[in-house]
Parts: sequence; C-alpha cells; structure tokens
Amino acid sequence: LQVKGDIVAEDPDERTGVRDVLNLGHTFAHALEAVTGFGPWNHGEAVAWGIARAMELGVHISETPPKHRDRVLKLLHSGGFRLQAGGEAPPEELLKAMEADKKRHGEELRFVLQRGVGDTFVRAVARDEVLRVLFASAAGPAPS
Repeated sequence: LQVKGDIVAEDPDERTGVRDVLNLGHTFAHALEAVTGFGPWNHGEAVAWGIARAMELGVHISETPPKHRDRVLKLLHSGGFRLQAGGEAPPEELLKAMEADKKRHGEELRFVLQRGVGDTFVRAVARDEVLRVLFASAAGPAPS
C-alpha cells in the first residue's frame, strides 16, 4: 500500500503517466468486462485474468521472463481466479474494446507489462501481437 500511495502522490492528477504502472492487467480486464457485458466477471476477477494475459504478452514479445510469468500465473491460480475466458470473449472483440483504453496513444495500444517484481513498465504493442496472445490464451489450458 505504501508503494501505491507513493506513486499516487507523485502523480495525483494522472498527468505524467507515472500512475500507469498501477494498471497491470487493466487494459485486458476492461476489454473483458466490456465484451462480456459487465456481468459475469467482477472487476477483481477481470484484472486477475488481465494480469495473466499481460504476463503472456510480455513473454510473447520477449520482455517478461517465462519464470516470472509462471510465478505470477501460479499465484493467480492458487487464489482461485479464472484465467481462461473461453468463448465468452472472442479475441477480435477484445481487441476492438482495447482500442478505447485510456492508455492508448493515437493508434498505439499500450500495455502495462513486467520484467519482474518491481520492474513494471508501459509499452506499445502491435495489434497483431496482442491478437496472437488472445487467440493462444483462448485455446490453451488453464495454468496449474
């Protein structure tokens, strides 16, 4: 909580972008909530799902070490979070919903990603790379 408080104090009006790192998983989560009609997933569940997607995206673009992704997925799974959306959230619809995200700059989709604990950053990622990760996660088994 102290770390979050310090970050918020540094950018209380969200003008510098410093607070973006607090939104790990949120670009994916907000898209999931929108596509599924803001009903079947509460915000916390959607963020957990979104964090899992952010970890997968980070690995896919060679920013997140697979060991870090595995550790985060194991933690989310042990918390009982659903990490697969299946057919209720088609990848193309998720991508379209992401285009309204507040972290978007112009035509770029930006994502909060991690290289490790305490190493969180924001990076633009091409739509086709995001779509590859969404399709792979829709088809893959739940992590264990």
